[in-house]
Amino acid sequence: MKLNIKFNQKRQIWVWLTLLLLVGLIQLITLFPPFIERFYSCAFYKFYAQKLRALLGWIPFSAGDILYFIVGVWGLVWIIKLLKYIFTRNWKLLTKRIILFVKIVLVIYIWFMLGWGLNYHRQGIAEQLNLQVQPYSTEELCTLRDSLAVQLNYWRKQVSSDTTLPTPALKYLYHEAAADYLQSAQQYSFLKYAFPSIKSSLFSPWAKYFGWGGYYNPFTGEAQVRNNLPRILIPFTVLHEIAHQIGYAGEEEANFVGFIVGKTSTHPYVVYSCYSELYKYVFSELLQRNTFPDKSPALDTLVKYDFKQINLFFRREDNNIAPQIMNLYDIYLRVNQQTNGIDSYNQVVGLLIAYQKKYGKI
Repeated sequence: MKLNIKFNQKRQIWVWLTLLLLVGLIQLITLFPPFIERFYSCAFYKFYAQKLRALLGWIPFSAGDILYFIVGVWGLVWIIKLLKYIFTRNWKLLTKRIILFVKIVLVIYIWFMLGWGLNYHRQGIAEQLNLQVQPYSTEELCTLRDSLAVQLNYWRKQVSSDTTLPTPALKYLYHEAAADYLQSAQQYSFLKYAFPSIKSSLFSPWAKYFGWGGYYNPFTGEAQVRNNLPRILIPFTVLHEIAHQIGYAGEEEANFVGFIVGKTSTHPYVVYSCYSELYKYVFSELLQRNTFPDKSPALDTLVKYDFKQINLFFRREDNNIAPQIMNLYDIYLRVNQQTNGIDSYNQVVGLLIAYQKKYGKI
């Protein structure tokens, strides 16, 4: 019996040392973005993510949503047991549970970082396209806004002359997004997207309480999309989530990669979706600066109508839960190198201005 106890104690020591060593090694690697870019994001992660999508992408429903549901139920049961131990003052079992919980958290952290999280520390799309991203002036912001307004007006007319936008099938839009990445990879090889895994989230009916339109599940490799959004928002959402799938962790990077791919789509509906979303970020920046020059090109009446319908949709979904969830997501982003938290999405504006300066167009 004593030998078994000593053996178990030694095994536990080695388990803890291994976990802590791996955590320390991961933290050390994050200090070297060029190393992560070359050996992780562009090598190991690409291989790993493709295999993950090939393994689970064929399943017609979201395996990731089911996984999160199971974890949620397990977590609830775990909390109930902890409370039971506290009320019964069973400190021995409580201590064991807490130690086990810490161990599980460390394992999940290591799995998360090796399977996805290190992408937050890569050099990224600006380095790949040699873009000089710098602080931008209000004048540059207005120039970008004007260019986007012209594109919006043009592409809205290409989509339809009717007030009501068409509603392409979701499967078609998912397929179109994968095809757009395939086309873009001919120019930018680092945007190659193999084994598509794009699925409508099982949580879509309750998504308004979480405040998201889509998310990437790093444990299953699936791109999850909220399928009850206004349909015009779906194409860009899918392009954004695919960008996460191929290794662009930063929200501003995923937005920008979605733009790079979507603007060359052969489907006007996709292009219009992209420019609509980008205009929203630029307009948000102008709101923060309280700047609205009169000389900007007027948005087409149809474009204004589309924006109005989208705003009405989200006003109807207002609730008190979503802001709290988004506060938690804000903390998650800040922990993972997104220093501006939820506002990181807006940082795509800097990338767009750098792109416009380099190529003279948007």
